[in-house]
Amino acid sequence: MKFVVIGINGAIGQRFAQKALATGHHVIGYARGEKSDHISHPNLTYVYGDLRDLQMLERLVVEADIIVSTLGPKLKSKRSDKTTPIANAHHAILKLMHVHGKKRLITIGTPSASSPSDPNTWFFKMDHWIAKHFMPQAFLEMKQLSHVLHHSNLDWTLIRFGRLTDQETSDYTLASGSEAMKDRVSRDGVAQALLDVSLQDTHLKNSPIVFTP
Repeated sequence: MKFVVIGINGAIGQRFAQKALATGHHVIGYARGEKSDHISHPNLTYVYGDLRDLQMLERLVVEADIIVSTLGPKLKSKRSDKTTPIANAHHAILKLMHVHGKKRLITIGTPSASSPSDPNTWFFKMDHWIAKHFMPQAFLEMKQLSHVLHHSNLDWTLIRFGRLTDQETSDYTLASGSEAMKDRVSRDGVAQALLDVSLQDTHLKNSPIVFTP
């Protein structure tokens, strides 16, 4: 399997790439900014660029069997910032996937990226309230990402989580609706969930919550 990993130099992106490579898959990793190859492997290729570069995104889409995005929103930004670069990039990627006959996209987000199956519980209420009042740009980004995904007919999965930890465990639970009651998960657990979901082809057009059991 050939994965294109958008955001490979982030903590979750690196962990996902290492897990995919360790199980015999090929990885093309996209990263923003200056060149800094954090992982070295014969089955790994790095691509550096700008998410607004549609030609670059198209080259990545053409090469991919499965696209995995580990991009996260800016947690610190001006309240006047209404930009949604991650949602915009997902919109462009989904359009290119449709053009080139690609079907599978797995991405990450927070509970602020609402799903129709979300219950009216404290878990979701608290997340939305905190994000809306203290991280408005990230909240807007997640709302727009949810909108983009739910208006696509491709096989996407949005894996959502609350607070990330550096706990050294790959154990995780995926749940939807009222079963999603825990908000802590290790970065390693998120990476493992991304890999398992992509290979098992589960949770299509769904937005489960991942947490450490």
